[in-house]
Amino acid sequence: MIEKQTVLVLGAGASMPYGFPSGAELRRLILEGLDIKRIPGGIPSQLINALLDAAFSQKQMARFRDELLAADTTSIDVFLERRQEFLEIGKAAIAAVLIPLESNEALADPPSASRAWYQYFASTLGMSFDNWGLHRLSIVTYNYDRSIDHYLFSILRASCGNTVKECWKTFQAIPIVHLHGELGDYNPLDEDSFAYGSPLDGSNVKEAAAGIRIVSEKQDDRRFERANVILNEAEVVCFLGFGYAPENMSRLRIKANTP
Repeated sequence: MIEKQTVLVLGAGASMPYGFPSGAELRRLILEGLDIKRIPGGIPSQLINALLDAAFSQKQMARFRDELLAADTTSIDVFLERRQEFLEIGKAAIAAVLIPLESNEALADPPSASRAWYQYFASTLGMSFDNWGLHRLSIVTYNYDRSIDHYLFSILRASCGNTVKECWKTFQAIPIVHLHGELGDYNPLDEDSFAYGSPLDGSNVKEAAAGIRIVSEKQDDRRFERANVILNEAEVVCFLGFGYAPENMSRLRIKANTP
């Protein structure tokens, strides 16, 4: 049982055991997916087809790829912070790469099983419907994927015979704040919400991309305000898969929370 007020701060590395890329890997996957020369016979890649279905032209994709390649940034997020004219197609490309990776199979049988920690964390705490609200735990994540949300809700629901509505109410006792947005709103009660494991098509790319926020955008700062409140109240803060970028640390006001 977590008795001290604890916050998990998750970076990209926290999702990587479940098949999601690091920031640098996401940039590489987008560059490769948009490189028609790499594909035998010039057949469009899955990424190109998804963006075409989302109403982006091949000319837009080619220009975006050329500029992303030439900029040689550490991640696509850094590139989009500087080149806001590419925000729409850039966020769509991020969504198109990540949507197929939101997989129930990957959560149940992680590609990097030796480094998987969701299962270890939940089983060690014995997290179930009966004790869920007793854990003094909050989660703050920089990741767009909803793997932590979906995994925790799935084990909560499967640990009892309660209704989905009852489980969802209990689930929200552990706040999960996605600082930079997420691939659509995760809400198992809402049939119109963007479901985990949705198929890759133009409509889903648009919906998922709309939930992504790049740092330089005019953001809904309520996410950061909520995170700062959570961190101010914390007794223990644990960083997992986190790169400690100065801009991320400053926005969370970590220094203000240390003695």
